[in-house]
Amino acid sequence: MRRLLGALTIRGKSFVAAGLAAAFCGLVIPEPDLVRIGCLLMALPLLSAFGAGRARYRLSCVRRLAPPRLAAGQTAEVTIELANVSRLRTGLLLCEDTVPLTLGSRPRFVLQGIAGGGSREFKYQLGSDTRGKYTIGPLQVRVADSFGLVSISRAFSSSSTLT
Repeated sequence: MRRLLGALTIRGKSFVAAGLAAAFCGLVIPEPDLVRIGCLLMALPLLSAFGAGRARYRLSCVRRLAPPRLAAGQTAEVTIELANVSRLRTGLLLCEDTVPLTLGSRPRFVLQGIAGGGSREFKYQLGSDTRGKYTIGPLQVRVADSFGLVSISRAFSSSSTLT
């Protein structure tokens, strides 16, 4: 339960706080409708967190570097294919790949959702003026509900090496 409450966004925590305040005021001023509104405001983010925690999104990630070895000053194209292995459609996904600072900023992509059994592919460019061996990855995926009340982060363990 503590993990689900930690997944609440600022909007979700605000809903719970407003619900507590409304329910308290409804008890102090004997107004049953205000207590009901407070309970509804508290229940919506908690039910959303419970539903997001129960939905077991099974995603797989494949990263390809073209070329995996390159000279200093050249660029490589990174292709990430994110596939939904489960039968459930995913919600809004925010994907962020871990990249060393010498190669540039972290690439971020927003996906509207992946249908059950479907996949999405996105590409970005990497390049550096300095030589070295760089580890790219892991990919971090944040799943959000449709109301923006809950956000659950997951990370893949796979990484690639760019030389």
